[in-house]
Amino acid sequence: MTVGTWKLPPGTNQQRSQALAIHLEEFLSSHPVEIAGIEIPQSGMAPRIVKTKGAMGDEFDTIKGGTLGSSLLLWSLNGAAQAIFAIHRIPVRDIGVKEWRKDIFGNGNIKGDESKRRSKAELIRYGVDVSNQDEAEAGMMLVWLHNRRRRVMMEIGAQRA
Repeated sequence: MTVGTWKLPPGTNQQRSQALAIHLEEFLSSHPVEIAGIEIPQSGMAPRIVKTKGAMGDEFDTIKGGTLGSSLLLWSLNGAAQAIFAIHRIPVRDIGVKEWRKDIFGNGNIKGDESKRRSKAELIRYGVDVSNQDEAEAGMMLVWLHNRRRRVMMEIGAQRA
């Protein structure tokens, strides 16, 4: 299992998406990939405009649940990755944070820090070397995706029999 993380360089969303596309192209040129998984942001993380009433009774719009800039960056990166995988004809599975955490840990609402800590401990227990907790969480998503795919293939085989 190859697990790794990559730091985004500074720049505009477009520059960062282009950098991700170049990184993925380089990775795919030397690593065979059967399926890719992309963690999609939680719906609660998406910004939404909420009407707020001020102390003087005036109403104004407030952005809740994340900044518009951070959400645009996440969706921009998601689009860049989806495009590269499509060019290489690699199927992509969007993975909801709560979905994989519920299957792996039994609780989809587990906090990020706890998920990362438990992911690292679990992978170390299985002898997978990870250098940080972000890699560990990516590794657990990979384990989840592999098990999910195997389960689906078995169900398809059972239906055909």
